[in-house]
Amino acid sequence: MNTGFEQKSSPFDLVKWLVVLAILVGAVYFDTTGYLQELGLLYRVIFWVVIAAVTLGVVYTTTKGRAFFGLLGEANAERRRVVWPNKQERMQTTIIVMIVITIIAFILFLIDSGFDFLFKLILDSKLFI
Repeated sequence: MNTGFEQKSSPFDLVKWLVVLAILVGAVYFDTTGYLQELGLLYRVIFWVVIAAVTLGVVYTTTKGRAFFGLLGEANAERRRVVWPNKQERMQTTIIVMIVITIIAFILFLIDSGFDFLFKLILDSKLFI
């Protein structure tokens, strides 16, 4: 399936990724050294929103970034096409799952009790002592 995103990346894309990395490293350093902590939470949130917008803008200009955002758009379109179950279907499925879990738990209890009985029988008979 050809999605139209199989373009070759340009040599300038590497420079853009390095710019994104430098912006993020610089922002983390700036935030952790205490410069932003003196300003308060509101300014720190605004700072990180601006940093996120700038880095996403630079990422979008790369070939891989455009392909990723295209994939996100396709995933969102696919999400809209999902048919969700109604209340009756949810209740029926939930009841079936609870019944199956109860049956499996009972089977595991029987197996565990059987092994417990066998081990006690073997240990009490003192065959290996």
